[in-house]
Amino acid sequence: MEDKDYTEIISRYLERLPAKVDELRSAVNLREFDRIRELSHKLKGAKMFGFDSVGAISAELEMAATRRDDISNIINLLDRLTAEVEALKGG
Repeated sequence: MEDKDYTEIISRYLERLPAKVDELRSAVNLREFDRIRELSHKLKGAKMFGFDSVGAISAELEMAATRRDDISNIINLLDRLTAEVEALKGG
C-alpha cells in the first residue's frame, strides 16, 4: 500500500470518528450497556491506525459496559474519549 493510500484511509477514519463517538454517547445516554460494549469494541480498532489512546479508552469502556459499571464511570470514560478525539481532530 502506498503512503498516499494509507494517508487517505487515516483521513477518512478520522472524519468518521466523531460520529462514532456521538453514537456511543447516545447509547450511554440511553443506558444501553450492550450497545455501549459493541460500539466500544469497534472503536478499539483505532489502535490499528496508531491512535493508541482512543483504543485504550475504548477498551476500558467496553469492559465497564460488560461489567455494567455505574453510569458515572462510563460517562467519565466517554468524556476522556471525546477529549482524545477532539485533540486528534485539532480542536
